[in-house]
Amino acid sequence: MIRYLMAAGAALMVMTSAQAQDLSDEAAIGALVERVYSVISGDVGEQRDWDAFRDLYTDNAIMGQVSPGPEGHGRAVFLTPEDYIARSGPVLMEIGFHEVETHREVNIYGELAHVRTGYEGFRADQDGPYVAGINFLTVMKIEGQWKIAAIIWRPQSEDWPVAAQFEGEAD
Repeated sequence: MIRYLMAAGAALMVMTSAQAQDLSDEAAIGALVERVYSVISGDVGEQRDWDAFRDLYTDNAIMGQVSPGPEGHGRAVFLTPEDYIARSGPVLMEIGFHEVETHREVNIYGELAHVRTGYEGFRADQDGPYVAGINFLTVMKIEGQWKIAAIIWRPQSEDWPVAAQFEGEAD
């Protein structure tokens, strides 16, 4: 009986430790996602911190945008973080872009996690959001730090509204 209680107690301690680790990892991943949104956001003319942006990604990370494409056939544009900086950096400063998270779902499996996060994008010259969509991030824990290996996003459309993808989940 004592052995049984000791084994049950040890199992509970291991479970509690794993659950605590998941909560700690989930908080760290949440902070990573928040940095993704904050580092590309800024007012008109405000320089973004591209070194901080680069630090969010693994070596050889990919970024991509998926859209319905012609006749509803999917198409994708893939970039490196450096490509994104060159392509989007000047535009973000010009329009005064701010992106905010609207939803989040995190699934962790050891040192690998998948994050699905809804967003809305705002620009200084327009009222209300001008774009919304979902980012899908694959993140990896490397040397104790969570980094983005891939981020692929799809803008919302009439057929694919963001809110419908997160129905039944707490915000």
